[in-house]
Amino acid sequence: MRHLFQRKVFLYAALYITVMGAVSSLLYSRYEILTNAYIQTNVKEFDDRIESYQSMQQRMMDNYYGMFLDSPRVSKIMYQARHSDAQGQMILRKELYDRMGVVYDSLQEFDVRVLFFHFPKQVAFLRVHEPQRFGDELSVARQSIVQAQQKQQKVVVFETGKYVSHFRSIYPLFYKGNFTGTAEIAYPFLALKRQAILQDKGAYTFLIKRSMLTKKSKTVEIDKHFQDSLFGSDYIEDQESALLKDAEGFEKGELEELLSENKAKIHKALKKEKLQGIRLTHRGKDALMVLKPIYQIGGEQAAYMVEITPNHTIFATQWNQFLALLSTLAILLAFLLWYVYRYNRSVLFTEQYKHAIEDSMIVSRTDKHGIITYVNPLFIKISGYTEEELLGQPHSIVRHPDTPDTVFKGMWHTLQRGRNWHGMLQNSTKNGGSYFVKNLICPIVDENGEILEYLGLREDVTEIETSRLRAQEAERIKSAFVANMSHEIRTPINGIVGFIHLLSRTVLDPTQRRYVSIVESSLEMLLHIVNDVLDFSKIEEGKIEIEWIPSDPKRELASIYELFIPQADIKRIEYDLLMDDKIESCLILDTLRIKQVLSNLISNAIKFTPEEGSVQVKISVVEDTLNAQKLEFSVRDTGIGIPKEKQGKIFEKFTQADASTTREFGGTGLGLSIAYAIVDLMGGVLQIYSDEGKGAAFYFYIDAKKCDEVPDNIVHADEFTRQSGMTPVL
Repeated sequence: MRHLFQRKVFLYAALYITVMGAVSSLLYSRYEILTNAYIQTNVKEFDDRIESYQSMQQRMMDNYYGMFLDSPRVSKIMYQARHSDAQGQMILRKELYDRMGVVYDSLQEFDVRVLFFHFPKQVAFLRVHEPQRFGDELSVARQSIVQAQQKQQKVVVFETGKYVSHFRSIYPLFYKGNFTGTAEIAYPFLALKRQAILQDKGAYTFLIKRSMLTKKSKTVEIDKHFQDSLFGSDYIEDQESALLKDAEGFEKGELEELLSENKAKIHKALKKEKLQGIRLTHRGKDALMVLKPIYQIGGEQAAYMVEITPNHTIFATQWNQFLALLSTLAILLAFLLWYVYRYNRSVLFTEQYKHAIEDSMIVSRTDKHGIITYVNPLFIKISGYTEEELLGQPHSIVRHPDTPDTVFKGMWHTLQRGRNWHGMLQNSTKNGGSYFVKNLICPIVDENGEILEYLGLREDVTEIETSRLRAQEAERIKSAFVANMSHEIRTPINGIVGFIHLLSRTVLDPTQRRYVSIVESSLEMLLHIVNDVLDFSKIEEGKIEIEWIPSDPKRELASIYELFIPQADIKRIEYDLLMDDKIESCLILDTLRIKQVLSNLISNAIKFTPEEGSVQVKISVVEDTLNAQKLEFSVRDTGIGIPKEKQGKIFEKFTQADASTTREFGGTGLGLSIAYAIVDLMGGVLQIYSDEGKGAAFYFYIDAKKCDEVPDNIVHADEFTRQSGMTPVL
């Protein structure tokens, strides 16, 4: 007997070790997943900051190129200089320097350090940042210039020069169709360090492969601008942005010790040449290093952007959690195995767990017909009934009358299938009050799967639910208040607009007329904002209805197009209407709402399109059946476009592409929300396609039935055209 007992102990010990080994492996995998997720979050955040700043810098440089470098006079100077002798080139170089000096001063505010003009065949014509150097041949050291001139296209690249390394944009220059050379705008890593990277604490540097520079420069020249790095002999650092310069959050000598202690790990990471994060440990503290590889022309990895931030306590926290969880599970498993041998103690533990639940949760049991057989003290306390009043009663004794029957039907359907039911219910107290509980109801089954009873575990969430309902009511009251206030404000505004209009028709001196014009513009803007708020309030309250009536879509939609012709003319925008001649002369539509949507889209398109851009309004038939047509409505522009990461939120209320858009162009951020809601009410979906910097296209589809007969009051598009004098483009 003793031998059997010892054998069982050995078997359970072996089982314990096996299970704990598996659990340890799973928990450690979880720990690694959490740690890697934290590292990747930091890596992505660093990468996003870099990419965001570089994107902003690129747009800025492109704008400067478009406004100042790609000008007829600059191109002519380059053309004339190319065909002049040395004396003529000197005069033209001086003229170009005088023109570009102010531009370069402005670019320096954006940390640009290079403004450089090159002749074809890669010969330096003018370094605005270093005008005394010119005439040198660039083809060996500057492959980016070679590529830009060969392709006669813009090249954006990181590239090491003879002495310095920059993020460069090289643009082609043409004069009367003739290629005259290239212009270059560039900024150093120091700009990223200043503008996009520096936080309260951390160290940052730009590691450049030594081999990238030794191909182009002598060692003595490299030593003037660069220094040995703490990351090994293969990399050097720019002296202006070295790791130890401006580093914060580290004690004196700590960075050097940190890198030395983790030298092998860092060396291995550098050889991977990919975006990555590395946990560094020193003196029991954790730091995080992020490496972002930089590739030069040809795709060769040339450098790393490096961020090292201290005090990442989450690594230690997660490790402690891993140990705590592992220890907890080890103890629980030990108790579970001990249960087999010490049944009486396990009963005691079970009772303790039961008491813990009883003391913290609202508990009840019912038979399979829903008759209460047990309630704990918390159930009695919250319901207001005595135990005697509850036992033997159906559980519906605490049902609140506001709870719909469908909830209980769904609950019973789930329970009778032997599944747990989760949900929140509002219950009634004995004195007529109510409370909210979060429920877990479990069917208890026998060995044959037959339901014996139901166990209900509930958590009192009355305070949380009451707060939520109050917040909803407050939101409803706020919306009603805003709508009422907007409506009340609109009446006096209309009165003021009328009187200002009358005032503008009186005899006024130029100053007074300018003042009146400013007031008129401000009132129109204010009235537009108030109308947007009113429309959105109506939509939220469900007060806008779609009125499907016979309409001539060509006439109605041509009229909304014509409304914006003056605005387009002011900005010299190419403004076109393309209308499919297959569109029926009478369709069942709510043209008022469609015009409201198109009005918003056209207004936005003209607003966000620069002068001499283009805006196109198009209505076409995409499906044509015997009784109906499916129409596509689209508005395309060549404006500023919308970043892809913002396109998913552009239809949310009070949302614009970014804060600078609001400051520059104004608006409430409600227009697209209103348009989206109206299109949704008509059974369509307002969609967007946009490339940032290249414009945007908004489009939606509407199904319209054909009229059985054309009402007499419809004026057809051809008659409207004769009346208005407008010829839509078909």
